[in-house]
Amino acid sequence: MSRQTKLSILFGHGMISAEFVHSYNALAHEITEAITAVMTSARPDYTCYPTKPLQTPASFFAGEDESVEHEMTKHILELPNPDGSLLLRELNHRINNELTSTIYSISAKAVRSESVAVKTALLDVVDLLHQWADVHRALHMPDQGRLTDAARYLQQLCFSITKYRLDRVGICLLFSADDLQLEGEHCWKLGLIVSELLTNVARHARFEGRNPESRVELLLAGNIVKCRVSDNGSAPELIQRGRGLAIIGELASSLGGRVHTSWAAEGSSFLLTFPLTEVEQRAAGASHVIEPHSAVADL
Repeated sequence: MSRQTKLSILFGHGMISAEFVHSYNALAHEITEAITAVMTSARPDYTCYPTKPLQTPASFFAGEDESVEHEMTKHILELPNPDGSLLLRELNHRINNELTSTIYSISAKAVRSESVAVKTALLDVVDLLHQWADVHRALHMPDQGRLTDAARYLQQLCFSITKYRLDRVGICLLFSADDLQLEGEHCWKLGLIVSELLTNVARHARFEGRNPESRVELLLAGNIVKCRVSDNGSAPELIQRGRGLAIIGELASSLGGRVHTSWAAEGSSFLLTFPLTEVEQRAAGASHVIEPHSAVADL
């Protein structure tokens, strides 16, 4: 494997690592807000200090420190497994450990608390953490040695996100998908993009009297995969391209595709398009010999 190929794989996984950190920091912020709201209602004199964002090597891949990035690149290229998966496994292991530790810690605080209100509220936070853990598990990377049922993968992910995030803000999610087999990494990146887009809907869409609704549609048009995430809410007046949208763009590019966006008074829409690989094309051709199946669900 050439050095250029190694670097390409490494920075691709670094970009995905950045998505892990982005999601982790967002969760930490939400936990802080939830606990602050709980404790403030129970104890008006309670003070909560802001959380410090997680610092990991993933920030090096964002160009924040070129000299450190260069040294990190040299170090990882010298590892026995230079494809970057070691970094991802370590980051995933760290998140799982810290999430488990946080759940145990808050559960212990709830058990020891003499206040019924605080006990109940902290257990609600524990439920929130378990729901986020379900999302994290749903976003596992499928086996790269075989094709993955993308419709089933996305449906499970959307179900977990609905329980964790959308139900809490009253957004109904509709899901539909054609039968589609994708390679493991392609399916994973598709899931990361959908997860980030649904998070943006929950955080930024303004429904203003409408029944909040979002849709995830997965379609196959020839050899092109189309995945649309839309909602019937209006976008904020000032839309800034944040880190999440930048990561979405990088993920789409790594799939050989792009994201088309549109905002209007009646709602917003993000359309991801990318081509099938040769292996995926052969699987799609074989599946179309029989009548295609479309899954539709109200989550």
